[in-house]
Amino acid sequence: MRVQEWSGVCLISGSLLLAQAWLAMPGRADRAPLVVTRRFAQSELQCSEAFVQACGLGTCFLLRGIENMRRIPGLGRCSLAGGNGLRCLAGTLVGVLLCSLPGLARVSAPVAGKSVVRSGSKAALTTLPVDRETWYAIRYNAQLIGFSHFTVEPPVELSGDQYYVITSASRVKLGAGENNDVQFRSRLVVNKAGYRPSLFQCQQREGHSVVRLECLFTPTLVEQKSENGPHGQSQRSVLPVHGAPYLAFNNVWGRTDTFVEQYVTLLAAWRNHGEHSMDMTVYDPVLAGTATWHFDNEGKAPLPGASPSVLCRVVGVSDVHGRPLIKAWLDAQGRLMRVDDMNGGFQYTLSNVHVEGLVAKAKVLRLYRALSDFSNVYFPNATFLRRFEAKLNVRINVTP
Repeated sequence: MRVQEWSGVCLISGSLLLAQAWLAMPGRADRAPLVVTRRFAQSELQCSEAFVQACGLGTCFLLRGIENMRRIPGLGRCSLAGGNGLRCLAGTLVGVLLCSLPGLARVSAPVAGKSVVRSGSKAALTTLPVDRETWYAIRYNAQLIGFSHFTVEPPVELSGDQYYVITSASRVKLGAGENNDVQFRSRLVVNKAGYRPSLFQCQQREGHSVVRLECLFTPTLVEQKSENGPHGQSQRSVLPVHGAPYLAFNNVWGRTDTFVEQYVTLLAAWRNHGEHSMDMTVYDPVLAGTATWHFDNEGKAPLPGASPSVLCRVVGVSDVHGRPLIKAWLDAQGRLMRVDDMNGGFQYTLSNVHVEGLVAKAKVLRLYRALSDFSNVYFPNATFLRRFEAKLNVRINVTP
């Protein structure tokens, strides 16, 4: 049995022992310690349900054996009436054996939300961050302007298939002239088999203005409903598709996606296909249409700015014409560490809960200086200007 396995057994058993002791104290009916222990064992230590149950059963034997030896007073509800020294010793030995069996047998079923590939294959682990909060910092030209936060719920079964429900919230403090402070909330449902979306719901709030969006995905069509305006004007459109597309909601200027979980699911689907160069069809609610994205494995490189150095898989994403869209960095476990908007400006980096407070204190970044230029015509009394006419020459190159 390896040292790591013994450490996991000791940690889980000790935690369950303390949790049982907590429940046995007078007036303690809260099962939160047990729930937290089980979630920690499955998410952080990647232990299977059978592993935790075996440790839990072994802990009960240990607890009862120790109680009969009267070494832990106050746990009367767990005691065995009429116990003797032999029963105590037997209970303790059975507890130790049950705690050790999972590691000795090396039984470790995959945790919900994780697909394990045996050693020797190209991808060692494809995963979504199930049952934990994930935070990303959003920057524009290196200045912090927002955050993206999401949680992946454990898979639920519907009509024989399993689905993940991903809830998210993001905030972007960015404006081209006004002091824009936009907040987004969304819910995304994707199937566990291939991370394809089934339902997407989103709400955008800016001051008193609220915009709602809902997209329903099927293998043959995408139905989109939107509602905005003070009186809740709604629009509905139906787009025929060939095979259910993935989701890429470029909700900022039609150029970048502040819902980082959509990048996470796209890259997880790409990894499931073998991490080779391939095309994927995505649906963008802004355009109410589909587009083809090309994913290219660009090899491994150190994560820029990381200390200590983190070696990552670099993935380049471009459109059907070969124009770069984003560049993503994935660590050895498949976690999305960073996304760069190749059209300039936006960057998403893995962060923590403290980024929410930093964004709350940050000022709105006003882009009128970056998006404007000085006029070559001087207006001596610009405040009295009531009408302005300009002639624009526009050239558009269309590639068939």
